[in-house]
Formats: sequence, structure tokens, C-alpha cells
Amino acid sequence: MPRLGYLVTLGALLAGCEPATDPGAAPTSLSAAGASLAAATARFGLNELGSPFPPQERHDHSTNAADNMIPRTVVIRRGGSVTLAVDAVHQAAVYQPGIEPADIRVDASTLEDADLGFGIVLPLFRINDPAGRLAQSPSQSLALQPWTPPEGTFDQPGRYLVICTSVPHFVLNRMYGWVIVK
Repeated sequence: MPRLGYLVTLGALLAGCEPATDPGAAPTSLSAAGASLAAATARFGLNELGSPFPPQERHDHSTNAADNMIPRTVVIRRGGSVTLAVDAVHQAAVYQPGIEPADIRVDASTLEDADLGFGIVLPLFRINDPAGRLAQSPSQSLALQPWTPPEGTFDQPGRYLVICTSVPHFVLNRMYGWVIVK
């Protein structure tokens, strides 16, 4: 079958798919008409994918599969909300429009230990950079936890940065995404 035939078949299959409503599934961020939504969901971490943590030296970085926000960008209306299904050992932080990943400080002044409970403490594992931060999910844990930033977080139009505060996730795997408010 020619390449165009494959694309047409794939397009037909995708057109028949129902959007995901399970917060643990990979959700969509736009309606069929392309309009922004009042509310959206995203998966923050897919720990069941990729290689076990921590990767070995000169590893192929397949942990990128686990350390992602899916979809990487969600679009909502002004005043809308986003619910993140935050996987174990992840913590989300939302920053005001204009903050870029390069603006997040990762140094001795912003690093903290992460207490996962049950006597598990990861030293200097969490980024706590309050500059421009609007909201932060509960502390990292060993379980999936849904989190919706407080009402009013997305009241202004713009592009909001959402990062994982786990140092290796943000620094090595670039675990961050965007909420675009129209």
C-alpha cells in the first residue's frame, strides 16, 4: 500500500476514536472545533513506561517515556482549570506566564530533600524555586494523586510553565509542559 494509503487509513482509524475521559489515560486538550476548554486533564508522569530508575551510566535515557506531561500542552479558556494525574515520585509546580524552563533555579539555594514517607528520604531531590511560582502540588509520594491548581491560577491569558520538581526529571529528562490560557 502506498504511503498516502497508510496515512488515509490511520486518519480514518483516529477519527473513529473516542476521547479519553479517564484521568490516568492520555487525554486530549482541544475540542474537535479547536476551541479552548473550560477544563482539561493531563497525565503527569507515566511510571509504568521506560527503564527502571535510576538509569545506568551512558544509558539511552528511556526514562523520558516515564517522565513526561501528556499532553505536553493543554489549552483552556481564561479562568479554566487543569487537573493533573500526578504519578508517584513526581511533584508539579505551575509558574506565571513569561517564565521559561531556563529561568528555573537549580542550585544549592533551591534544592531540598524529598520525604516520600515510610522512612524514604531522597536528599537534594526536589526543586523549590518560588520565583514566579503560582501553585505547587502536594509533596511527592509513592502513589498516584490527582491535583488541580487552586481556583484563580489560570485567570490571565498566557503560557504557563508546569514543571516536575524532581531534579533528575526536570534537569535530565526535561519534564515540563505548558498550559495555554486563551
